[in-house]
Amino acid sequence: MNTSQKIDKKMGIVIGSDFGGTNLRVALIETHGKILTQHIEKTSFSDTNQLIIEKITGQFQKIIASAPEKPLAIGIAAAGLVDSTQKKIVFSPHIPGFQNLPLGEIIENQFNIPVVIENDASAAALGEYTFGASQGYRNTLHATLGTGIGGGIIIDGELYKGKDGLAGEIGHLVFNPSGKQCKCGSRGCLETLASGSAFADQAQVLISDGQAPILESIAQSQKPTAKMLYAAAIKDEKVAIETIQKGGQLIGLGLVSLINTLNPDIVTLSGGLLNMGNLLIGPLRKIIQIQKYGPAQQTPIIETQLGENCGLLGAAALALNKLDVSHRA
Repeated sequence: MNTSQKIDKKMGIVIGSDFGGTNLRVALIETHGKILTQHIEKTSFSDTNQLIIEKITGQFQKIIASAPEKPLAIGIAAAGLVDSTQKKIVFSPHIPGFQNLPLGEIIENQFNIPVVIENDASAAALGEYTFGASQGYRNTLHATLGTGIGGGIIIDGELYKGKDGLAGEIGHLVFNPSGKQCKCGSRGCLETLASGSAFADQAQVLISDGQAPILESIAQSQKPTAKMLYAAAIKDEKVAIETIQKGGQLIGLGLVSLINTLNPDIVTLSGGLLNMGNLLIGPLRKIIQIQKYGPAQQTPIIETQLGENCGLLGAAALALNKLDVSHRA
């Protein structure tokens, strides 16, 4: 995918859609990156393929009906393993309904608008490269820190996907081959140790073991979440603080392995876990600084400039590339 072209700002509008482990988001976006309007719906882990399709097509119907003109293309950023050639979501660890789902073909046929689909973290990397913190760099590494942990890689101005589209799957770096089974089928993946879903699991263990009374009072018999764990940490619950800090360190170890391997110009971060602030990011940065090799010591690590819209804007960049529109002078 060529990512080194220049956007014609007079072209019109595209649709960007970001389907992750927490939300399904669809937006109308101008070609220079301005979001005009968007719709958000929560993701349910119990949703079937058919229900997922109904929710997504319903969102597209609403957004297209609100458009001042017909969108020129649709970009879809989807959590999990994506076959961009077949426009299909092959597998998603966090959304069971995303299994062998020919989503791109369904949307394209129903709305008669060209569709391109890509892994959400790869799309986020493209979003940062096109509209955000990594503009002007040629070799970038992007990490999405949310329900799961993902990554995207741009090498010499090109989105690098690998032979089967697996490139950048930071969350599936194996830390402990005899550890907890990951939803991908392997064991001891980073994502089982430090991610939104891992923090929720760890919070449940802390409550069950009677180690976290503040967290238990926040959860109030509900299934605990990463947000609840952070809320307990803010109230100085020691085990909650330690859990988040350890998670930040583990994510940092995964990132520094890639930094030392790929030698990128810049590393960018996005995702809901950034809301944990320095409690998570502090240990992440510290371990990276300690373990960086040689000249990689100078590699900047920057939080997204696009906020929660990083994936949406990445999807818009995918749509622009579908139109063979360039976005760089």
